[in-house]
Amino acid sequence: MLKLSIYTQKQNKISVNNEIIVSIFAVLLTIIATYFTYNNQLEKNLNLSLWITNGLVLLSLFFYYFIECSIKKFTNYIPCLKIIAPFIFWALLIYLPIFIVLSFCLFALITLYTRKSFSYQRLFSKSNIYISILYFVIIGSEVWNMHRIPLPDHYLITQSQTGNDLSFFSAVTSMLKTYNLCSIGIDGLNEFPYHYGTYYLFSKVSIILNLNSLYINHIIAPLILLPIALYVILETLAIFKKYLSEFFGLFSITLRIRDHIILASILTTLTNAPFGLPFVANLSFFTSPFQIDSQLLANLFIGLILLITLKSSFACNKNLIVSLFILLILQTSLSFIKSPASHLSLFLVLYTCFRYSVKRTLFQNQLWFIFSILISASTFYTSYLLVPSMVNQEGIISIGFFELWKNYIPVREWQWIYLSNGFYTFSSITISAFILKKVSAFDFFVKIKESQFSLLEVVSVLSFTAISLTAVFDGALSFASTYYLDSIKFISLILLVSCISIFFSKTNLCDFHLVKFLRSNSLIRVISILGLVFILITGVGISLKGWERNINKHLDSNLAIHADNEKIQRKLDILKSLLSLSKLQKEKSETCLWIPKSNTFFWDELPLPENEAFLPFWAVSLSEMALIDGYPITNKLNGMFGYNSYNPKTFHDNTTKKDLSDIMNYAENKGFKYLIVLWDHENYDIHTL
Repeated sequence: MLKLSIYTQKQNKISVNNEIIVSIFAVLLTIIATYFTYNNQLEKNLNLSLWITNGLVLLSLFFYYFIECSIKKFTNYIPCLKIIAPFIFWALLIYLPIFIVLSFCLFALITLYTRKSFSYQRLFSKSNIYISILYFVIIGSEVWNMHRIPLPDHYLITQSQTGNDLSFFSAVTSMLKTYNLCSIGIDGLNEFPYHYGTYYLFSKVSIILNLNSLYINHIIAPLILLPIALYVILETLAIFKKYLSEFFGLFSITLRIRDHIILASILTTLTNAPFGLPFVANLSFFTSPFQIDSQLLANLFIGLILLITLKSSFACNKNLIVSLFILLILQTSLSFIKSPASHLSLFLVLYTCFRYSVKRTLFQNQLWFIFSILISASTFYTSYLLVPSMVNQEGIISIGFFELWKNYIPVREWQWIYLSNGFYTFSSITISAFILKKVSAFDFFVKIKESQFSLLEVVSVLSFTAISLTAVFDGALSFASTYYLDSIKFISLILLVSCISIFFSKTNLCDFHLVKFLRSNSLIRVISILGLVFILITGVGISLKGWERNINKHLDSNLAIHADNEKIQRKLDILKSLLSLSKLQKEKSETCLWIPKSNTFFWDELPLPENEAFLPFWAVSLSEMALIDGYPITNKLNGMFGYNSYNPKTFHDNTTKKDLSDIMNYAENKGFKYLIVLWDHENYDIHTL
C-alpha cells in the first residue's frame, strides 16, 4: 500500500508539472504574439483575442481536473482521459454556449481551490520555467517561420505575398464560417472538402472570438495547437516510458529534468534538421511537425489512437467497450482531419485486432472484430464524402509501384529511403538492445511474442508500412502519401526519447564533476550524453536563427519605414474595406462579393505578377464572402489550390467586359440573394438580387 501511495503521488506530480510547463509555454507564445502584432492598424481587438485564446488554452490544459471534480467515478472508465480532456474542452466550446463551459470550469476551479489540490511551490519552480523557455525557443521559432506570418495583413501590404498556403487555408476557413460549406469561394460555392475537420474547428473559433479568419489561421491557430501538442507529447512520453520500463523489467516512472532535455534535443532534429537526411528523410514534405495545422492535429490523433490501443490491451471487458467506442470516435474525427493519417491509424487498429487476438478472450475478440468493422466503414465512408472529386479522376489516384522513387529518388537507393525515414525507429530498437544486452535474442523475441501489446513491434511495423506506402501510389496522391512519413516520425520520435530516457535512467551526473562523471558511467553513456549535448546546442542555435527571421518579418511590418506612403495607404484602405465587409452580419450567408476588373488597383497594382493566380484567396479570406467572377485576369489557375473543383467550361474570358446586370444574373443563378460590389479601394454598393 505504501508503494502504491508513493506511485500515485509521483503520477500526480508528473501530470501537474507537465501542465504547468505547457501553461508557461503557452503564455510565452502569447506574449511574443502580442509583441509581433502591436503594429496592427486594422483589427482593433486582435490583442484582446490573443489573451482570450490563451485563457481558453490554459483552461483546456487543466480541464481533466474539472472533469474529475464533477464526475470522478467515471474517470477510471475512460482511457487516457488526461490527454483527451483538452480535446473534449474545445469540442464542448464549439457545440455548447461558451458561458455554460466557462461556468462549469469556474465551479470546478472553486472546488479545486477549496481542496487545495495544487502546490504553489510547484507552480513557481525554477526548473519548470527553464524547461518551458527551452521548448519555447525550439518550437516557438517554427511558428511564424515558413507558412505563417506574424502580422499577415501588413505583410501583404509591404510584400504582396498573396500566393501562400495560409491565404488558401484562410479562404476555406472563411467559407465554412459564413456558409457552412467547405469551398475556396472563387466563383460561388463549389464544394471542395479539403481537410474539412481542421478548418471547421478554426471557423468555429473565429465565431467564438469574433475575429477574421485570416488572423485565426496565421496567429490564433498556433496559440491553440502548439501548447496542446506539447502537452500531448509530454503525457505520451510519460506513458511510453512507464510501459517500456515495465517491459524491460525496470522501475522508472517519473519524468525528470533530464527527460525534458533529451526530448528537446531530439525535437531539434525534427524541427530544424541540423544533420540533414538521416533526421528529416528524403521524401517528407515538412521538416517541422508544427507548421501545417492539419498534419499536426492528425499526428496528435494518431498518437491518441496508439495510446488507447495500448491501454485497451490490458483493460477489462467493461473498460474495453468504452475504449473501442472512443477509438471509433477518434478515427472518425481523424478521417475528417486528414485522410492519409486515417489510413495509417486504420492499419494500426486492424493490426492490433488480429495480431494480439490469441491473447484475448472470445468475448474481447468479438468486440474488437465488431468495432474494427465499424471503424473501417467509418473511415472509408468519410473518405468517400470528403476526398475531392479531382483526386478520384483516372490517372490522379492510381497504383504505381516505385513510380515516385523512380522519378525523384532512384530505386537503387531504396535501402537509404528506409534507413533515413525509419531512423528514429531503428535507433529505438538499437537502444532497446543495449538495455537488454544481458537477455538473449531468443528470449527477447519470446517476450515480444507473449506480450499483450508490444510498443516496439507496433511502431516498427507502422514505420516500415508507412515508408512502403509512399512507393505504392502514383499521380497526384504520390506526394500526398508522404504524409504517412511525417506522422510516423512524430510518433517514433517520442518512442526514441522514451528509450533514451530509460537508457540514461541510471546515469550519475555527480554534480557536474567531470572526473566523477567519467568514473561512474560507461563509455557508451558518456559518448551518448556528449552527443545529445552537441545536438541540443546546435539545434537551439538554428532555432535562434529562426527567431531572427521572425523578428525581421516583424520589423518588415512597420509601414513607417516604406517610402511609397500613398500606395501603401491605398492598400491599407482596401484591406479595411474587405475587413469591414466581413463584419456585415445581416444575411451574410446569402451574400456574395464582386470585384470588377475595372478595379485596376486590386487586380493590377496590388499583387506581384507571379501571385496573380492566388490573389482572390486574399479577398475571400478577408471579406469572409464568396466571390463572383473571381478568377484572376491572366487565368493562370493552379489545381493544387482547389481551382479544379470548378468546371473548366465556366472559366471566364476576362478580356470581355461584364456589366453589373450580367454579374447580378450570374450571382442569382448561383443561389445568392445579395451582391456586394467593391468598385475601388474603399467604395462599395449592396444590391438585392
